[in-house]
Amino acid sequence: MPIDPYSPCPGGTGKKVKFCCPDLVQELDKLQRMLEGEQAIGALDHVRKLDEKYPGRACLESMRVSLETAMGDSAADATLASFLKQHPTNCVALSEKALQVATHGDPLAGIDWLQQAIEACGSEMPARVYDAIGALAMVLLSAGHVVPARAHMQLQLGLSQGRDERAVSTLLQLEGAAAVSVLLKSTAPFEAAPKGASWERAFQAALDEAHLGHWKKGAEDWAALTAQAASSPGFWQNLATVRSFLGKYSEAVEALRKFAALEVSLDDAVEAEALAQVLCKEESDGQVDEISLTYTIADAEAVQEKLAADRRFERLPLDTRAWAEQNEPPPRAAFSMLDRPVVASGKEI
Repeated sequence: MPIDPYSPCPGGTGKKVKFCCPDLVQELDKLQRMLEGEQAIGALDHVRKLDEKYPGRACLESMRVSLETAMGDSAADATLASFLKQHPTNCVALSEKALQVATHGDPLAGIDWLQQAIEACGSEMPARVYDAIGALAMVLLSAGHVVPARAHMQLQLGLSQGRDERAVSTLLQLEGAAAVSVLLKSTAPFEAAPKGASWERAFQAALDEAHLGHWKKGAEDWAALTAQAASSPGFWQNLATVRSFLGKYSEAVEALRKFAALEVSLDDAVEAEALAQVLCKEESDGQVDEISLTYTIADAEAVQEKLAADRRFERLPLDTRAWAEQNEPPPRAAFSMLDRPVVASGKEI
């Protein structure tokens, strides 16, 4: 499809192609046709030559770093560094940095870069930034950061108004995952600003930012109201939500417990505390040491017979495929060791 001169610049400048880089319309159109024809190597070679001829053009640098990254080219980091140096507030450059940091460093650190990218978009979000939201969601999910991953999925779904089938499918898979805690599969909606409060307008401003996906800005604006709004359950609930979206777990836990300590229903307080405990799973609070002991067994069959006959041991089903894939011998058996005999029925409890 030919490049529309009145379409947004693919480099994230916020201008139309006609007004941003009119002298490159034909070249951009050629690159687009090469990509549609799956000529990625040729497109990369061409965009590099154009980048040398027209240095500093955001549209060319964004396409170059995208192609280099997709092809695993080692020059991608240097290209991105140059892109950011020349266009430090460019939303596409910031989104590329978010994925670079998340993929090769700390996934949670990628959230901060993507927040900068989203805020820099203004009223129109380039496709590359939108795609980065979904890509970061998958990186976060693979690293075990379920809450921020789900939040990014929902943000992408909201931006597409539910029309992105891939985003819908990904979110449904997460919602149906048996290994994910039920507490992490739903998010309380943001509470509205309390009517009549002296800080109502400031609260609403933070809420507007959060609805736009500017979670970092919303969190900062709400945190600035702590002295005035500390007795408001909705304030702490909203603050906990945006902090969890940002992967700020300890800060989210603090807000959840502030919420639970106020005059809220018992159900709400219990749910807030339960979520707090799930979010602080990395902390020592509520954790026990895992101890591993190794014994030499002379007669494996005799040991299995004794364990099977003792009601303090419960045999576990074994899926041996993992060992087979690694060409290793599987265990003979596996048991859970309990602190008392297994009861035969509820009557014995």
